[in-house]
Amino acid sequence: MYVYPHLELKMPRYKLGIQVIFGELKGQGLRVASKSLWDPKFDNWASHTFTNENIYCTAIVFGIYFE
Repeated sequence: MYVYPHLELKMPRYKLGIQVIFGELKGQGLRVASKSLWDPKFDNWASHTFTNENIYCTAIVFGIYFE
């Protein structure tokens, strides 16, 4: 996971972490998991998965409050 410290979000105390997983579909199953420590009052995440008959791609974006 790479955090972009130079990204201007107009939210100076938040950092973004982005994780993207993609691969070829060949009849297998896949489960993506992530684990971290955070404050549920301030931190959050969003994800989206794209699939077609040949490939899959899952992107997860984490918004983390930085003290």
